[in-house]
Amino acid sequence: PHLTAEEYMDKGEYENELMQIIGDTHAAYDISEHDVLVFGAHGLLLVGPHARHHEPLLCAYLQFITLDIFLQNFFSRMWILNDDMEMTNRIINSIETDPTALERVRGRIC
Repeated sequence: PHLTAEEYMDKGEYENELMQIIGDTHAAYDISEHDVLVFGAHGLLLVGPHARHHEPLLCAYLQFITLDIFLQNFFSRMWILNDDMEMTNRIINSIETDPTALERVRGRIC
């Protein structure tokens, strides 16, 4: 049924139905008199007779969110790689005092 965003987020039957589709619901907004946008953990839901009218803006938002997720993962991996390289460099620098350093570096690289 057509309800407002607040009525969909009732912590009851309607919200449970939405949670089966988009995961835990975070927020819901009335984007027009007849259209509702609901954000969930696994996606979002745009419903209403004029939903197609909002599609270009929604696609731009999704591109932004996708880029944000990519950059978070990319830099997270870069920090991990940087830490690994620093540790490898420390092992290389200790090669004069640690006879097993060369073997450990080879193990880390391969």
